[in-house]
Amino acid sequence: MARQTFNDDDDSIANSIPHKPVARFACAAGQCPMPGTIFTGSTGLCVYHVGAHAGDWHRITRVLVDWQCVMDEINAARRAHCSHDLAGNPDALERLFGDAWKRLQPMVAGAWEDDLKPGAVKAGQPEDYREWGIRLERFIGQRVVEILRKRLGAKAA
Repeated sequence: MARQTFNDDDDSIANSIPHKPVARFACAAGQCPMPGTIFTGSTGLCVYHVGAHAGDWHRITRVLVDWQCVMDEINAARRAHCSHDLAGNPDALERLFGDAWKRLQPMVAGAWEDDLKPGAVKAGQPEDYREWGIRLERFIGQRVVEILRKRLGAKAA
């Protein structure tokens, strides 16, 4: 499937997908749901693919697709905190934070709920939306490392 790109003057592609925002710079690893914001030459890779061996890209992408519900919330948190309208509006961010957990909680109920639920307290302050998004990114990073370790472990055996 060919990648589609567009510029700021033509949002027809983004507008044609009503519930799924399109990343302006898609990760160069095929089917990756993350934006390719780290450029290596002329192509952009996401934080999970950059530096990885190209032979592992499909494994990494599989993890990201398997955890699509978390990836969606990471991308939503990033968009909110990069938006001029929202970044300086703590009430709006707090509302979006609550909405994000309402979407994610039913999908992770049980085994992963305690790991992903908001509310960690650090230095006496409850976690905010930005911090939660970063924690979700770390969680996904751990899942990627797990799958790569399994491959490396199987190769060594």
